[in-house]
Order: sequence, then C-alpha cells, then structure tokens
Amino acid sequence: MRSKNLFILTFIVVGSFFYWGIKGFKNKWRDEFSGPYDMDKKYNRNLATGFLVTVALIYLILSIVLKFL
Repeated sequence: MRSKNLFILTFIVVGSFFYWGIKGFKNKWRDEFSGPYDMDKKYNRNLATGFLVTVALIYLILSIVLKFL
C-alpha cells in the first residue's frame, strides 16, 4: 500500500512543481498543493499533469537512449 501512495505522491509533486513553474515560481510551492485528505480540483489537476509530464519525460529519455543504441 505504501508503494502505491508513494507512486501517487510522485505524480502530485511533479504536477504541482509544473504549475508552480508555469506561474513563474511566484509565492510558495506549497500553495500548489491541496491538503493531504482533500480530493479537489488541485489534487486531480496535479495528479493528471504529473502523470502526463512523467510519461513525456520517460518517452523523451527512451527515445534519446534508443537513438544511440
């Protein structure tokens, strides 16, 4: 169960960092998080964006590595 929570937390952290960067790193990074038990728009937004950014990064890294093999 802990590995699943860590997996989801990774997506949320990546998503919140992505939106914090888009906003120009203004305010605090913590402002982009929702509470630990909140299931609101920020949670869903960060989870979905974190998943997409992670998949895009994995695709980019694999395409570069496979190009040189």
